[in-house]
Amino acid sequence: MLLSANIYTLLFADTLFECALDRIWYVLVVAVGYLVGLLLFRVRTFLIIQGIAQMLFLPIEVSSLYLNGQPVSMQYMYWIIATNRGEATELLMSVWWLVLIVFLIWGLYGWLTACVPAEMRWMTRKRWVPRTVLAWMVLAMLTVHFVYLNGNYVAPEKSVYVRIYAWSFGMRVGNVFPYDIYLQTFRAYKHMREIDGIASLSDYRFGIAPRPDSDSALYVLVIGEAARYANFSLNGEYERETTPYLSRQPNLVSFSHAYAQANATDLSVPLMITRASAEDPMLAYREKTVLGAFQEAGYKTAWISADAAPIRYVLNILPSFDTVWIATDDTMDEVLFEPFHNLLDGVGIGSASSLVVLHTKGSHLNYQDRYPEQFDVFEPSLKKGVSYGTFDKQLMTNTYDNTILYTDYILHSLIQALDSTGRCTCLLYMPDHGENLCDDERKLWVHGTYEGSEWEYHVPLLVWYSDTFQRWYPEKVQALQANRDKTVTSQVIFHSLCDMAGLNEVVNEHYSLLSDSLEVQDSVFVLNGKGEIIQGQYR
Repeated sequence: MLLSANIYTLLFADTLFECALDRIWYVLVVAVGYLVGLLLFRVRTFLIIQGIAQMLFLPIEVSSLYLNGQPVSMQYMYWIIATNRGEATELLMSVWWLVLIVFLIWGLYGWLTACVPAEMRWMTRKRWVPRTVLAWMVLAMLTVHFVYLNGNYVAPEKSVYVRIYAWSFGMRVGNVFPYDIYLQTFRAYKHMREIDGIASLSDYRFGIAPRPDSDSALYVLVIGEAARYANFSLNGEYERETTPYLSRQPNLVSFSHAYAQANATDLSVPLMITRASAEDPMLAYREKTVLGAFQEAGYKTAWISADAAPIRYVLNILPSFDTVWIATDDTMDEVLFEPFHNLLDGVGIGSASSLVVLHTKGSHLNYQDRYPEQFDVFEPSLKKGVSYGTFDKQLMTNTYDNTILYTDYILHSLIQALDSTGRCTCLLYMPDHGENLCDDERKLWVHGTYEGSEWEYHVPLLVWYSDTFQRWYPEKVQALQANRDKTVTSQVIFHSLCDMAGLNEVVNEHYSLLSDSLEVQDSVFVLNGKGEIIQGQYR
């Protein structure tokens, strides 16, 4: 039972082991840990310590191994610590049978531990034998790592080499359960402190001059959730009609090659609303968001969220906005309509030029809870209150497509409300990431996987503009339409919104959808579920 997670890793986590030597290393680390414990403590004490040290964390490790095929990462531990309980519960209930097995293992382990005599020791005679074996095993570990290091690094000066050796040795040990839990938990809390540090950006300035508030322009960013490009029928590449409203919407431009820069919300959203990128994600913690840029220009700002528990990054930036509205419970995206209409009527922002961000629940698990009954069109589908354990591709795809049908209605309703104002206005929609639906032989599902897939990154990107905006900025609309087939990432959101409003001080035309100078990104760099940068050739 103590070795269950380690054995599973050795058998199934192939991406962790590049060669046979890696598996030998892994076995040595596990064996040394157990041997040291048995030599230091009585058997029952050893079992109690091990039970506290690793059995309590077994569900976390097993879920990561099952969902991602690898031990826990910093990002996975961060999700567990910082993600709202509702989302965590939804994910656990999707593998309820795995949770049940872990509980049974806990019970059996506790019973067996209680049956061990309190004074029992392991090998009371000839203890020099295990001590000698332990010494040779430690020497073997050091040697194997020496071979690994010299096969991957050019040997620098001796003093530098020693530091690199010690650091890489610790990081490799940190891939072994339960040490990975402690290392990645430490790193997760360190990351949380970095996020909390954005509160110190109150004095940060982009250097944007205030604009005279004469046009009462209104720009809207809708951040979707878990929506994949492949299932949006308005692009003409999906056999089902999932976007009947948007497909007929005038003044709407759909981009065919847009990619999220990360496959999880807490990684992706900061990259969407700042100038940060997958290649420099920490920039999101060193400067303000696009809302901060609009505030410098004199715009009113608002954040409206259907997610009752926003990610930690968002919670830290909310106090600086003029209007904030957060749903009080887990509900559907229609809940956004009332506060949005209130803003259009001047509540909180008056008639001033404004930037509004709407954060939807979109297509996040559980799919069947994301839309009302009248949108349950594609059947058979999962019904509300029903969890799932075994992934049925057809059942899940039908239910997922119903969420896209509902998203189509939500976006159409928002556009209609904006259009009725007659103002100079634009709406930009992009989800934080896509979703896996068992699309290939890897059988990946949901999102946030360590290896990543095109379905997690290739997402819809839509821009709607009012007739007034087109009349005032015909050259921007012309460029927008001409750029629709260029390969872009979520890095364009900051610059495109600022370009709409004419905040030229911070606009990089190479990243603006409304610019003739928009560059095609031949190489798409993204972050995987571990927060590591990977490169994909998605064209």
